[in-house]
Amino acid sequence: PSGPARLRILGATWGGIIVTAELQGMITVETFEALTLNMHTIHTKLLPDPAIGTIKTLVVLYQYDDGDGEMRLLNATQFAPHITVKITPTAHLDEEAKVLFDPVGGDGVEGGQGGGGQQQVEIVAVLYGTGRIQTPSVLEELIGYFEGRRGQIRLTDGFFRTNTWVGVKKSWTVFFRLRGVAGVSDKVRCVTGVENGALEVPWWRD
Repeated sequence: PSGPARLRILGATWGGIIVTAELQGMITVETFEALTLNMHTIHTKLLPDPAIGTIKTLVVLYQYDDGDGEMRLLNATQFAPHITVKITPTAHLDEEAKVLFDPVGGDGVEGGQGGGGQQQVEIVAVLYGTGRIQTPSVLEELIGYFEGRRGQIRLTDGFFRTNTWVGVKKSWTVFFRLRGVAGVSDKVRCVTGVENGALEVPWWRD
């Protein structure tokens, strides 16, 4: 018999740092693999706290190995009304929690070919504070950065063309893939940081 549906954490960030491995280690096995998070105490689990006293968001890009294999996003806020957040194969169908989950399959934006015609960048998803950024001009600028066609980007309300969380210093997360690069995996990669920070080396990245 086949084992429980396997949950893969493709990338996860918490207040501007990468926590992919930490969340993968919190997965429990029921009739399927699941991840249960208490958003009121999560700051005591993901240590050290990247921004003590600041309300943070947890962003998780995940996929189950069975079923349609669709990538899904969880964007949950510390101390939000949803105290307990659970990732399961059907969590995105729960009407109460649906606002927290977002499908990303087939939704990526791809750049042109660069450097000898072989490199292509696909933006899988961009999160800023409590919102997902899907503005084409913003995604194109990010593609230009990852393809080496433009320099440093400062991640601000002005750059994202929106303020998703007024009065709070927000974190940002970009999930992307490199395609067609010899010797480079096309796995989903993740970079993250905080509002007003620059997208440049070094960034928090996996």
